[in-house]
Amino acid sequence: MPVRVRFENLRPLYDYWGNEIRRHFQLETLAASTDALIRQQDPFILPSVRRLMGAAPITHLRFSLVQESYHQLVFKLTATNANKTEGAFAFIVAKKEGETSAITEISHKNLRVAHGRAPEDVVQPLEGGRIMLLASRRARQRPRFIYAYVAQWSEGFRELGVDRSLRFFVNVVPHQLFSDKQTEQLKGRLVALLTKLYDPVKRECMEVPQIASGDVLVGRAGKSGPVPRVKLFTCRRLVRNVAPARFLHNLAAAEWEWGSGVVRLLPSDPEITWAALTQVIGVDAARQWATSYRGAVVSGRYPERPTLPISFLERVSPR
Repeated sequence: MPVRVRFENLRPLYDYWGNEIRRHFQLETLAASTDALIRQQDPFILPSVRRLMGAAPITHLRFSLVQESYHQLVFKLTATNANKTEGAFAFIVAKKEGETSAITEISHKNLRVAHGRAPEDVVQPLEGGRIMLLASRRARQRPRFIYAYVAQWSEGFRELGVDRSLRFFVNVVPHQLFSDKQTEQLKGRLVALLTKLYDPVKRECMEVPQIASGDVLVGRAGKSGPVPRVKLFTCRRLVRNVAPARFLHNLAAAEWEWGSGVVRLLPSDPEITWAALTQVIGVDAARQWATSYRGAVVSGRYPERPTLPISFLERVSPR
């Protein structure tokens, strides 16, 4: 029995500032191309679904667009098998061939590494591959190939966004805007997550995620404790040769212009950052890292940052 494939909610989506997000192909073309792939020799979509749902024949696949950035599309993929059992997945698709597609493929590979280090805090990636976009009979185009992959759907989590006030919010209607205190605490959770993903032996860490670009998912307040959990959804790059001092510098230096202000990765209260570090690596290791970072700042190798000032570093890492 052939699998019935349906795509829905293919309407235009807009960024936080109200600008329509540009697309480089019609989503109807993606729908037809994905359907054709599934009906032929699908190397990754159905295998991913069967990996978690078992061997029962899959009868329906429903793709619903839920998130879009300037680089990729995210669909919620609902699969139904012959036993009427449903499973939910994320279907992530590059929006353009070439460099954009390569970034999505690399992100998929990096996500495997990140999930291996912190499986509870990183979306589980499944299989991936290329989709050939079908051209119309009249069009004389060379074949276009884009990368896509499947991941496990994280129920209760949606994209983390940044409001004009620089507070975090759940980027799905109805929006849930977090308070200043909750935003600070969520930043602490991000520090803990990135610290879990740092390997001080290999000196390898994940590139700091783009907070307002769909890289991070967050739960709604009240469903996962007083402070919602966060999950890494995208890992654009693995950074190597990163000593602990540089790791802390990268966190402290991570900031983005947002409207008329600047949003920083680290909480404004360094005590929250310190609590996150000690929770993950312990007090002794955290003191060693802080001592190394303090020395790098004092020597002028790294500039002092307001979120981890020298006065605080001296207090938590006494000579």
